[in-house]
Amino acid sequence: MSFRSAWLSAFALAAAAAWPQASDVRRVHPDHEIVDIPDGAPVPSAAIELEADPVDGFNLFLATANFTFTPGAVNGEPAANEGHAHLYLNGRKTARLYAPWRHLSGSLFREGVNRLEVVLNANDHTTWGLGGEPIGDEVLVYAQTTAGSPIIYADVAYRVSWEWGAAQPLGAGSGWTVTNDLGYAIRVHAGRLVTRNLELVPCHAPPEEKLSARLFQRFGPLAAHAGHGSVLPNASRISRSFEEDLARPADRAVEARRVRDPDYCQGHFLIARPSGTPPPAASLEIAGAWSRGGRGPTPFAIRGASAYGRLKDLLDASSGLAERQSIVGGVRIEVRRELDSMFDGVDFETMSETEQAGRIARSLVDNARLLAQ
Repeated sequence: MSFRSAWLSAFALAAAAAWPQASDVRRVHPDHEIVDIPDGAPVPSAAIELEADPVDGFNLFLATANFTFTPGAVNGEPAANEGHAHLYLNGRKTARLYAPWRHLSGSLFREGVNRLEVVLNANDHTTWGLGGEPIGDEVLVYAQTTAGSPIIYADVAYRVSWEWGAAQPLGAGSGWTVTNDLGYAIRVHAGRLVTRNLELVPCHAPPEEKLSARLFQRFGPLAAHAGHGSVLPNASRISRSFEEDLARPADRAVEARRVRDPDYCQGHFLIARPSGTPPPAASLEIAGAWSRGGRGPTPFAIRGASAYGRLKDLLDASSGLAERQSIVGGVRIEVRRELDSMFDGVDFETMSETEQAGRIARSLVDNARLLAQ
C-alpha cells in the first residue's frame, strides 16, 4: 500500500464518526422529476473522473456512454439519450454540466470528506432514470487532496461461515448429521457447493425487477440471471467462483474487492455452476444416507446444476437490523449460512434428485444472512 493510500485509510477511519447524516447522504432530487429512459433506447451511463488541479480545486471529467450533451437544446423538448447533467455536492445542487469537462473550485468543498454526485438530465431538466432511480454516478471526495485523484476507495472483504444449529459433526473427516423438518435423519459423508457470485448492490441501484424487465426486452428470457444484483460492471463482485467441502463445513475468507460507491444497502448471493463451465457442470453435490420411521439407512446422492440466487438486505452485525453500509473505514461482509436447515423441505421418498437439489440450494440462499461490519 502506498503512503497516500495508507494515510487516506487512516483518515477515513477517523472521519467515520463525523460522517454526514441522512440528509446529506441520500440521493434526493426533489427539484426535478425522474423519468425512466424509454423502452428500446440503450441505457446511458456516467462515471466520474476527478483530478486535483495544481492551482485550485479539482478537474472533473464525466465519462458517458449512450449519451450526448446537447447544450443548444436546453429547455427544449426531451429526446432519449441526450441532454445535460446536474452536479450535486453534499446533497445540494451546485452546477449544470453542458460538456464532459468542468473545473470545480476548492471553495465549494467543505473540509474532509464530501459526497459528489452527477446525474444525467433531459433537455427539459427532468432526470433520466432506470426503475425510478437516477442515472449517474456518485463518489466520496477528500477535499484536502493536492495531487492525483481525491476519490476515496475502500476494501470490501468477504467471508463465508456456517451456523450449525442442531446439526452435529460426526468426528474428524466423517461428515455430520441432522434431522430435517420432515423427520428424516440425515447423515452427510461427501459433498461440494459452488458459490458463483457475491457482490454488493449500491443503495442507488435500480430495483431488480426493473433491471430484469430491461434485460428481457433486450436479450429475451434470461433464467440464469434470475436474482442477480446487476448485470452491469460492479467493482464489489468477486472475481471468480469458489467451491466448499459440504462434508467438512468450514468458515473461510473469500477475497477483498476495491470499491468507490459511497454506500451499499443489499448484497447478492448466488449458487451456480463454476464460472466458464457448461450447463452439465454441477453447482451442488451431496451424498450420504437417510432414515425415517424405521426405514433405512438408505443411501442418497444428490447432484444439481441449476442456479439460484437472491438479493439480500445487508444486516448490521451488531444490531441485526437492515442498514446502509458506508465504505468509510472499509466494509467486512460475512455470508452466514444455516447448516441445520439445509435439508428442510427435502422429501427423499417423493422428490426427484433435481427437486432435492433445488430445494437445498433455495434453503441455503433464502436462510443466509449477509452481516456487515
